[in-house]
Amino acid sequence: MGPGDIVRVHRVRRRLSQLDLASAAGVSTRHLSYVETGRSRPGRPVLAALARAMHLPPREANRLMRAAGERPLHTERGLEAPQSAALRSAIDRMLSTHMPWPALVTDHAWNPVRANPAADALMSRLAAAGGPPPPSGNLLEWLFAPDGLRPLVINWSAVGPFLLDRVRQESVPHPDLDELAARLQALAPDAATTPRIDEDAVVVPLHLNVEGRELRLFSILAGFGAALDAHIADLRIEYFFPEDEATCIWLEDPE
Repeated sequence: MGPGDIVRVHRVRRRLSQLDLASAAGVSTRHLSYVETGRSRPGRPVLAALARAMHLPPREANRLMRAAGERPLHTERGLEAPQSAALRSAIDRMLSTHMPWPALVTDHAWNPVRANPAADALMSRLAAAGGPPPPSGNLLEWLFAPDGLRPLVINWSAVGPFLLDRVRQESVPHPDLDELAARLQALAPDAATTPRIDEDAVVVPLHLNVEGRELRLFSILAGFGAALDAHIADLRIEYFFPEDEATCIWLEDPE
């Protein structure tokens, strides 16, 4: 896929006209049209302006640059790089201070990167009660799989459609999530419906039947709003909390 194709895909996904994008990026509509059709080879300043105008995530901005033979706009050192030591230490502290409740770090596609001991313990118990994670290790594929966690989800009619819709929304800036959304719908066709959510609910919880006991959880996400590195900007921390006292007790002493 060439740079013009990538620009056009992102523009269309954001429902921007060529005039809208050209005005926001400070280029002419004709020039943008030539870029998208491949009649004009855009330079680094034009590509950077288009990426900023569409608020491309760092990883997508880098993909655009590489397609044009340009060096990336953002570093891609990742969390394990020496330059990320302070951030890595902060994340480890955030995970540890959330004990005895589960917390984990995932990338933008729900692939696990880090977890605290409570999250590791919870996932081990879930694997024993439902089924092991898929070869991909993807947490949503595990949750949606009929031979994975889906049979454990008591409120599936709310959780499944809600999460599938969320993946589709997040696929606007991250086109690679289209494939994940397709896999999830193939695993659970009934998720492509309107979520059945209690009108008095303030969050969409996750209710699980584990070993004959109902666990009631909800989660809060934390992201890296000031991250410049493409890999780190992709990460988020998900903190799980008990919704009731019985779940709190189980998390603190699952035996």
